[in-house]
Amino acid sequence: MLPLDPSRLGLPRSRTLQCLIVTGLYALLAWFALSAPIASDGPLARALGSVDLAREGAVAFVRVLI
Repeated sequence: MLPLDPSRLGLPRSRTLQCLIVTGLYALLAWFALSAPIASDGPLARALGSVDLAREGAVAFVRVLI
């Protein structure tokens, strides 16, 4: 398999800048997962059974990211 060429994806060539972009995206995703309102009639709460379980799932997801 050929190595991934960052210029084909529109990413900067600098590894430091690439790492900063990925870290920023993870932080944004973690912030959204923790601050997004979880409605009691929403699909995530219905799938997991309760709002509390949905919140615990979101927190566990953020822990996996970090």
